[in-house]
Amino acid sequence: MLTFIQKLRLNMPLRIALTLACGIAISAVVFFVLISIGYAHISTSSDDVYQVFCCGLPIYNIRAVGDGFLGESVDANMSILGASFSFLLSILVEALLGFVTHKNM
Repeated sequence: MLTFIQKLRLNMPLRIALTLACGIAISAVVFFVLISIGYAHISTSSDDVYQVFCCGLPIYNIRAVGDGFLGESVDANMSILGASFSFLLSILVEALLGFVTHKNM
């Protein structure tokens, strides 16, 4: 019986789909952490507006409104970065798998 890793080596579409899903999940975690840091920053400073950046692109705008804060995502940039993370992870996994497979031959 084949293990999960062996199945992934043999089934390229499954492997790519899994790496794309993992790339999206990783980007969501990165965005969550950066946005949380942004809220912590604006709550401790006297700034009225704060932009959260990831890789040089603004991904979230936070404004102080009365006693609270109002956040608004920059969807286009978040989508571009999420797709980029997924693409880079897929390339990295395929390159590593190719290197390991070539090394074992």
